[in-house]
Amino acid sequence: MKRFLLSLSMAGLVSSLVYGQFDEVKTALAIQQYKKANEMLAPLLAKPKNAAKPEGHILQATLLSHLMTDSANASKAAELLTQSIASYNKYLEMDPKKELVADPIYV
Repeated sequence: MKRFLLSLSMAGLVSSLVYGQFDEVKTALAIQQYKKANEMLAPLLAKPKNAAKPEGHILQATLLSHLMTDSANASKAAELLTQSIASYNKYLEMDPKKELVADPIYV
């Protein structure tokens, strides 16, 4: 199992170097490493170029919704919910056709 996760992580790293900024975050999200994914996403969204992409905002909304359901974050659940809704609304402003919602990683 560890070998599989390592292989998956390495594939994510290679694909992020080749294909895009958010692929590594999506890989961490797919293997349910929500805290790590959130830590990787924060610096990406701090860059204006990435903040202008709707993909970053739907990723943030998805990650925050997963973090909100974690029992370790029970005291911050209301704050995480508010942030998640704000990120999703920002995504809807940038992509009114909701093209990324069909991607299974965001469910």
